[in-house]
Amino acid sequence: MPPKTVCVIDDETSIRLSTMTLVRSLGHDAHAFDSAEAFLTFEIEPKADCIVCDVQMRGMSGTALLTQLRMAGSRTPFIFVSGNATPHDRSIAARYGVALLEKPIDPEDLVALVVSILR
Repeated sequence: MPPKTVCVIDDETSIRLSTMTLVRSLGHDAHAFDSAEAFLTFEIEPKADCIVCDVQMRGMSGTALLTQLRMAGSRTPFIFVSGNATPHDRSIAARYGVALLEKPIDPEDLVALVVSILR
């Protein structure tokens, strides 16, 4: 299988870098962004095969990003990560059929989701 493109959006540097390293260890390309706004500015979404995104960040939230992308017609698979997801966040994830992993993330759970999505 050729390498896929995974975008990692998280305002916590350590989480962003460790997730990017994990994705690359699976043989895929990873691009990291420290905010939803930076991700949108880079205009990589049409090339992304999967997006791993924090829910609560400074500026635009992950749920707002997902809603905006879905309203624009994007179907790129999402995986949400959160240290403290609210019922509203869980509702948005459920509405769009998006996985939500709780921080601290179990790397095996993330690997299983990424592998499943990129199959």
